[in-house]
Amino acid sequence: GSPVPGAVVRIDGSYPAAGTVDNGMGPLATAGRFVRTWQADGGGVVGPITVPETQYTAVIDDGLAMPSLAVLDLRLGQPSPTELTKAPPVALSGTVRNSSGATVSGAQVSARSSGALSGLGAETATVTDSNGQYTLVVAANDEYQVTVAAAEDHRFASSWTDVAVGAGAVAELVVGEAVALEGRILGGQQPVPGAQVLLLDALTGVTIAAGVTGADGQFTMAVPDPGTL
Repeated sequence: GSPVPGAVVRIDGSYPAAGTVDNGMGPLATAGRFVRTWQADGGGVVGPITVPETQYTAVIDDGLAMPSLAVLDLRLGQPSPTELTKAPPVALSGTVRNSSGATVSGAQVSARSSGALSGLGAETATVTDSNGQYTLVVAANDEYQVTVAAAEDHRFASSWTDVAVGAGAVAELVVGEAVALEGRILGGQQPVPGAQVLLLDALTGVTIAAGVTGADGQFTMAVPDPGTL
């Protein structure tokens, strides 16, 4: 492939013996983990660099398309890599069904990186077709949190699952029947209109449902019925 000038490369790796590495530019690593970012020059060249010997995950971001991942094995005895290749994206696909097994069309499906690309804009979304099927374009060799939210004309609650993506993956999703969660937000004795209300999973922090208060401070959210999950 062609050189990618200006690409940002971040490597992240852990090694058994905690300590500090110093190449004359100050300490580079402590506590057995090394994370550092470089930017390629006009010829797409990064380095030379000095790093602890271990295996790394490299994130390559050219600012034009979805970042990609590469594995760098920099342990002693392994051949030193001379090139990093920006991997093409892959497909994450599946079908959304309700608790009775029927397919759900028009459901909103999104995937957000929970792995090495987390926080780097690796997020994408689509809508299921008439057969309840969806396809998302994601980065290879990363981990994703896949969320499905039903369209307005469906009374189903949001659901999510964690997926490890290699050269592609299939995630079959199930949405449970929804029940209404209602309430009212007050500031002192006065209603608070236009407030966003979120219901979060206490363990993962994932948003289960969301709503906005009306002029009277009241809100209604569709949340999963425990009897249908």
